[in-house]
Amino acid sequence: MQLFFWISAFVGGFNVTANIIIIKLLIALVDIGGMIVLAKLLQHFKLPIGLLLLYALNPSVILEGAGNAHFEVVQVTFVCLAIYLIINQKFIAGSSVFGLAIITKLIPIILLPLFIKYFGFKRGMLFCGIALLVVVISFLPFVNTTFLQGFSSTIGLYFQSFEFNASLYYIARKIGYLEKGFNYISVIGPMLMLRFLSIYAIIFFVLQKISSKQLVTLGMIVLSLFYALSTTVHPWYIINLLPLALLANKLYVVVWVGIAFVSYNAYQTALFSESIIWLLIEYITVLLFILSNQSIIKPLKIKL
Repeated sequence: MQLFFWISAFVGGFNVTANIIIIKLLIALVDIGGMIVLAKLLQHFKLPIGLLLLYALNPSVILEGAGNAHFEVVQVTFVCLAIYLIINQKFIAGSSVFGLAIITKLIPIILLPLFIKYFGFKRGMLFCGIALLVVVISFLPFVNTTFLQGFSSTIGLYFQSFEFNASLYYIARKIGYLEKGFNYISVIGPMLMLRFLSIYAIIFFVLQKISSKQLVTLGMIVLSLFYALSTTVHPWYIINLLPLALLANKLYVVVWVGIAFVSYNAYQTALFSESIIWLLIEYITVLLFILSNQSIIKPLKIKL
């Protein structure tokens, strides 16, 4: 991310408008590169190349990516490239690029344990080690007391203060209100993350060695579980799931990315207020598609 800002400052100077345009152009270019890699992955998994349109023409990807300059699309590009390199036996390059994905947005770090199941313990640990080494080296120039305090504070705020478009958390919050009489997010947020880690640990220890297809499918499932238990789920967060869902051929994520826009209903007035009706519509719809276990290809088939 800092590289994007440096380039925009170097080229645009003190012109804020130019800086913004340059950053958005860079994000768009990287996103296009990600689409090319995603197309190759679709071919590898013997899926129709037309599925790429569900990402390339997705309003959320366009608006939240290059439109609003959210770096999730950059992270997606690195994740897709890492998977592509891995399945083509480029171990060091793949692990290094995955490290770049973590640098862009921390969320891919959640997926690291799955690579241990994909490669086996020794090579999997080496993969994780290389990826984390890239992260450490990249952060070293910025590390100081202020950075560490700010980083720690940000993590704390995410799990203990911020809340938006959540699902299971809002149910737990309501129970907390009934029992305690106030918003118990400082306890509920970390508690839900502990639940996530517990479930993830069970999945990890039950799993045997997994294939590349299982890697992307499990990646989608694990991230879906993380967001289901999160206090904050902005629409652009779910973009992380979309390429994995296309490769796993699961429809519910496509639906989720599309319907998550209803969460912006909370900003229709000056006073921020989320509608329980819209939240129910969003998550009941997503739940129904999860339970139906529908694939993407089947609904898109057209009989002539």
